[in-house]
Amino acid sequence: MSPVTTAVLHETDVQDYMKCSKIMIHAPEDKKANANFTAYFKNEVTPPLQVSYRQEEVGCGHINDIYDDGQYQVYFLNVNKAVCIYRCPIAPTKGVATAGALVSVANQNSPDVVAEVQSCKESLASVGFTGHLVNVDKCSA
Repeated sequence: MSPVTTAVLHETDVQDYMKCSKIMIHAPEDKKANANFTAYFKNEVTPPLQVSYRQEEVGCGHINDIYDDGQYQVYFLNVNKAVCIYRCPIAPTKGVATAGALVSVANQNSPDVVAEVQSCKESLASVGFTGHLVNVDKCSA
């Protein structure tokens, strides 16, 4: 499914200056993988922000994202062509829990993917995520 682009974010995570974001997850080895997050900005003079991090599988549907400055637990549910995510910091990392949906860059505009993104919003609400989730601009290939 990699590369993926962000399709839905918690409203508080949406930044006016951001155009879109993309994640590339490299092939895993021994339940660990390297990943790269790239944020693109509306002001195209501003270079993209790139962040490298590691992912470690904890269990089915549960990984830890490990950055130089913090760690987050990420719970995910694959809904065919969309991935619903819930992310929360691991102490001592500060921050708040957030949620969203990721989709494959290659399939992002197909009608079934759009429907599955809506399903992600509903699924996250049904398990107790109370934040307002909004659609965001997706990155192209």
